[in-house]
Amino acid sequence: MRPSLATRVILALTVLIMFAVGLVSLTAFYTHQRMESRVIDTLLKTEADRLVSRIASVSPTWDVPFVRQFGPHLYAWGESDQVRAPDMPDFLRALPNGMHYIDGEHSTLHIKIVDARDGRFYVMYDAVETEALTREFGLSLLLIALFFILASYATAWKLAQWVVQPLQEVTDLLARWAPGRPRKQDARSDERGRLTEAFNRMQDRIERTIADQKEFAANFQHEVRTPLSIIRSDAELLRRLPLDSPARQHRLDRIIRCVDELNDALTSTYSLSQSDDGQRETVSLQTIIQDALSSLSEEAARQGLTLHIEVDPACHATVNPHALLTVVRNIVRNAIRHAAPATLSIRALPGGLSFTDDGPGIPASELPHIFDRYFSQRRKDAPAQSSFGDSGIGLAIAKQTCALQGWQLEAHSPIRDQRGTAFTLTFDTTSPRAPQPAAGDTGSATIT
Repeated sequence: MRPSLATRVILALTVLIMFAVGLVSLTAFYTHQRMESRVIDTLLKTEADRLVSRIASVSPTWDVPFVRQFGPHLYAWGESDQVRAPDMPDFLRALPNGMHYIDGEHSTLHIKIVDARDGRFYVMYDAVETEALTREFGLSLLLIALFFILASYATAWKLAQWVVQPLQEVTDLLARWAPGRPRKQDARSDERGRLTEAFNRMQDRIERTIADQKEFAANFQHEVRTPLSIIRSDAELLRRLPLDSPARQHRLDRIIRCVDELNDALTSTYSLSQSDDGQRETVSLQTIIQDALSSLSEEAARQGLTLHIEVDPACHATVNPHALLTVVRNIVRNAIRHAAPATLSIRALPGGLSFTDDGPGIPASELPHIFDRYFSQRRKDAPAQSSFGDSGIGLAIAKQTCALQGWQLEAHSPIRDQRGTAFTLTFDTTSPRAPQPAAGDTGSATIT
């Protein structure tokens, strides 16, 4: 089984600190041992020089052997070939002059041999006590190292929990949001495996949700389009019959236009639900705008909104026509509800469209919220009633549609003299077929 991320962090930090503490401990122990050896060597050399100097001042030859014990571990002997020192170990006589180290059963013997008088002088130190202290020092270092290693393990455990906790929280959140059994190929106990498995379940859930939404949109379009077709057919048949009142003829025409608008809305909704950006086509912007205004011109005239189109017929763009229809309709509806009576000018820009009205404008405190759902506040000079209603989601739908298409929709207010509002719709500026107005005639038209 693969170790978890927390376990790997703990092991990595613990091994690193163990290596550092071990290196420091070994260096300290080796340095202590070397220092003790040098102290003993310095002691032997000093004592040998001092004693040889005193003995040489008394007599040039060995008349009697020299035997001394300075403390429990320091010994000195002096002799010649004719005068032998009793109790001196025989192996010392075979050693040449200089410093020697002989490992004993329980300790190391430090020996200094020099010439003195007509023989030699021997100084020996048994380092049994010193080496015992060195071993105790080494044991102390070992205990200290073990303490720091255990402390490092505990610290690494806390640190690993602190580091991995956000990842575990995200994993648990995803697991709660998208519950289910893990896939067999993703069934791993480490954090990475659990997070990957949770993301896979979330992706599966999102894909199922999108598929369900697409299926619902298709079913809804089919179920609603049928009665709409019946309504439109009946209205057309009634319109062909002799009518005793122009008002009835007018109402039948309005029913047909509203049915067509509902069909277009259904088509736009279905197209947007089937893919992220819909099916793009190269279309005439003027045609799209005129189609969008065909069902809104009567209400605009009734509310006192004059529509002025300044888009050349030759101005084309590669866009999703249903999405563009949705955006244009909602912007114009917003002008009918909140700007009328006023004039709304629609112009082609390099890479987009602009919608500018000379209405009362939008207060600065409301401007950041106009694309929020259900945010709607009627202008003071707007009509009290409108047949369109005032749900407050038109601009939110337009903004969301632009986001799905990768477009940008911005609002600016006021424009001049503390009045007016401008909406700027920008398409994909990297597209080689961004809309460009033709030179000369702007193809303007006014609808009152």
